Amino acid sequence: MIVERKYALVRIEPGDYLLLGNDGRTLWRIYRYLEDGSLWEYPNNNRFDHSEGRQIKGNFWANARYQRAVADRFRDYDDPEFLDWDRWTTWETLMQTRQEAIDSALTAGG
Repeated sequence: MIVERKYALVRIEPGDYLLLGNDGRTLWRIYRYLEDGSLWEYPNNNRFDHSEGRQIKGNFWANARYQRAVADRFRDYDDPEFLDWDRWTTWETLMQTRQEAIDSALTAGG
């Protein structure tokens, strides 16, 4: 389901975007990343049965929520550390498309 959004994406660099949530106060980061095979998925969360595991590899999309609410005059853009990952909380990962990451963010309440 595609969620209608009120605000445009702002491109930071290829595969990395900012999106203001429809509430006008939640800032999201929509980004593409590489799973290099270090992540494994197990059926029924049975991590003891390694023969059933599936190695995750490939390019995926994710979203992260900025840890502060956006005020009417958002000043953090001027902070040189604004884009540091320690200011963002990962919300959802392993999505196949950028649109999935956008929809996930917007339906999360932002």
